[in-house]
Amino acid sequence: MNCRTMVQALIPVLALNTALTCHAEILTVDDDGPADFNRIQEAIEFALPGDEILVQPGAYIEAIDFLGKAIAVRAVAGPMKTSIKAPPDADSPTVTFISKENAESILEGFKIGGGRGAIIDDPVFGPTLAGGGIYCFTSSPTISNCHMVGMTLEGHGAGMLVMRCNPEIRECWFIGNTAEGYGGAIYILDASNPRITGCLFEGNSALWGGGVACSVDCDPLLEECSFIANDAFNVGGGLYVRSRSDPKILDCLFDSNIQSGNPNSGGAGLTVYGSGNGGGPCNPVLERCHFTRHVADGRGGAVHAAYAGNVTMIDCELTQNSSRLEGGGIMVLGDPQAPTTATLVRCLLEGNRSDSRGGGLSALVATVTIEDCIITHNDLLPATGTGSGGGCLFEGSENSRIQGTTICENMPDQVDGPHIDGGGNQIGEVCGSTCPADINGDGVVDGADLTIVLGEWGPCPVPDDCPGDLTGDGLVDGADLTIVLGEWGACS
Repeated sequence: MNCRTMVQALIPVLALNTALTCHAEILTVDDDGPADFNRIQEAIEFALPGDEILVQPGAYIEAIDFLGKAIAVRAVAGPMKTSIKAPPDADSPTVTFISKENAESILEGFKIGGGRGAIIDDPVFGPTLAGGGIYCFTSSPTISNCHMVGMTLEGHGAGMLVMRCNPEIRECWFIGNTAEGYGGAIYILDASNPRITGCLFEGNSALWGGGVACSVDCDPLLEECSFIANDAFNVGGGLYVRSRSDPKILDCLFDSNIQSGNPNSGGAGLTVYGSGNGGGPCNPVLERCHFTRHVADGRGGAVHAAYAGNVTMIDCELTQNSSRLEGGGIMVLGDPQAPTTATLVRCLLEGNRSDSRGGGLSALVATVTIEDCIITHNDLLPATGTGSGGGCLFEGSENSRIQGTTICENMPDQVDGPHIDGGGNQIGEVCGSTCPADINGDGVVDGADLTIVLGEWGPCPVPDDCPGDLTGDGLVDGADLTIVLGEWGACS
């Protein structure tokens, strides 16, 4: 008996990761030509750890299961010429990883279609169908250069389920997949921390998270990914985050995603909900991301952070987004039972529009920190006529702070509502104006500004919230009055 035959005989009675090895082999698969096998699953069943299965171009009508093996299954001609599609009568996902596969279990270069998913015990929904194309449960394989295209599932994660595992997903496309529940492309669930890099999510749809949904103690990394023209009929056109999940989102593009069907929700690009059924605070961090051309039926054209969905955005851009209700760029919503915070550092909010109020940003019973940002050319739909906060609106959010930020040329006004002035801000109707004595930001230094100075005369009761203290010395006095009188008239 040779080594390979002996190991294959022992595998059924030993753990799959038992250290029984032979010299790795290259196995070939071709559905209509000479090869070692005609079907991919036959090659997987024959393979031993370390083997590589090379699949020739073709349309393979079968469902495959890696069976816990540390093997590489590669399409030699890539996903444009090689596909795997579960047969119509298969009551299963197209590709299955459920036997504790690790990073050495590699799927590369296939177009994946079909698949009817499998029943999972969802911690929020209970028994439900999930994972149409790829079903990854308690396993952490490597999946690269695969295209998950055109799948529909009456459940969650039409393209892929990631549950209790940490796969590596890189350079993959998820296009035109539809789920009736969470995650048109991917449903990330229950203590999963996948690393998703360089992937495209385009034209996917779902009720929650048209592109990707991330729920219940998950901390994925999404890096250099594009979310384009995905649609959610409830919340989160591009990405939906909830229930104690803290994803890190780096260098990603969110473009032309849509939130529709629920005017009380929002977030065409990104929605973060902390509380709710099975919920808890979420703390996603976004760096160097660009949100543009989103449309929300509800609140938050690009981003909706609500109910302990505490978002941090650093060096991000929100441009040309719109919402039917509040927050053309971003909406931050909280309540006393679920306090919500948002932090924006060195961000640009430009050209966003709300049909109601808060053209750039709207905060309702929330705490928002804005540092070193530019908020400009945001506006409200002229037909409404009654809104306010063209740049920023704060309602019940008096602990919000603006510091070192330029807010200018927003319509009909720059900032509305009580907040803390952290100093170093340039706020005015005209960008680039050097007119610090224009305290109310109306473009003119006049009696209104003088009234503010005289009304606050003396030591500032609240040092960080004392607009009349133009010198920043904690005292409203003759030095501040001199600045107002010296700049009297229209700002240049």
